[in-house]
Amino acid sequence: MNKVQTLIALSALAASTLAPSAAEALGNRVIINCRHGDLVCGEDFDAFTAVLEGEGAVVEMRSDVPSIIGDGDVRLLVVSLPSSSWDTNPTITLYIPSFLSQGGKLLLLGDGETGEADSNARIRSILGSIPDHGITLNAEQVNVNGSCTDAPTTDIQGDPLTAGLSSWYIGQATTVSGGDALVNFTPDGGSTTATLGAVSRLQSGGEVIVFGDNEGFLGGLFHDVCDGIGTDIPAAHEALWVNLYADTSAAVDGDNDGYDSDVDCNDNNPAVNPGADEECNGVDDNCDGTIDEGCGDDDDATGDDDDDDATTGDDDDDATGLLDDDDATDDPFRDDSEWNSCACGGGEAVASARPAGWLLAVLPLGGLLGWRRRRT
Repeated sequence: MNKVQTLIALSALAASTLAPSAAEALGNRVIINCRHGDLVCGEDFDAFTAVLEGEGAVVEMRSDVPSIIGDGDVRLLVVSLPSSSWDTNPTITLYIPSFLSQGGKLLLLGDGETGEADSNARIRSILGSIPDHGITLNAEQVNVNGSCTDAPTTDIQGDPLTAGLSSWYIGQATTVSGGDALVNFTPDGGSTTATLGAVSRLQSGGEVIVFGDNEGFLGGLFHDVCDGIGTDIPAAHEALWVNLYADTSAAVDGDNDGYDSDVDCNDNNPAVNPGADEECNGVDDNCDGTIDEGCGDDDDATGDDDDDDATTGDDDDDATGLLDDDDATDDPFRDDSEWNSCACGGGEAVASARPAGWLLAVLPLGGLLGWRRRRT
């Protein structure tokens, strides 16, 4: 594959996360990415792995991110303490777009430890490479519960991922902003509610889930300490773990706007759906694959603020004449440059509505030659 082909492939895969589609039914594999590999991280994820295997998952611990995540066999990718392999292509530019465009779930676990700043920086880099999710992993460590004596938070938000979940034990927390909140809590010494975990469901059907508490989520030493005082964290967190693996490929109406997720390009926002009116706001409100049509005079929008419809007297410019379609002249042309979107006749796209540029250039020359022949 040459450079041009590679660039085309990368662009297509990256753009695929933006294209509305239903989530696909994926395979039963789960990849856990931890830079220390199975030797260290494996024990931390023992309880999590056992729960998912009980649901039929095939779980593999990796210190790298394999290309197989883009093959359709991997349903869930968990990233905890990401390695330097995330700093280079094609992990972010190729594998992750392909994985998410097929409806995969990406779980990113931030670390509350101040000594793991590089891990959180890589989490933020991964988030920065994914368009239109809106989630931020913040920088400040706000809770430390190393002795497991703090009461769990019960501020669980309604979501398919939190079905059956009633409480969450926090180890060392970093707050999360944006997305749809899953678990909220009150930071130590504070009075304002913050978010510990959130989800964003992409137009592709893929999901990005971020938790700002690596220890509280996966277990390891923190769970051992809790177990020593009679607190079974895996049992408390199991419902969310099961929901993460659950097949969500069936279309649902997550925002109750009357449109299921197989046609609704943002099933978390009831104002966005195929029946909505397009607004000039940088969002594809009506899910037709085009953003802000009606704002640039090359569209089929109508109204007092649009000058390329059939109504006269609503000009938003001062143009008149043959090439202007918002004057009183009955001509087929618009006053914009998007000729292939011209609503000529029945409104269908007509590429030939305007003479080709080369023809306009040749016609005067032909007239001049004819004039010279007549004179001779």
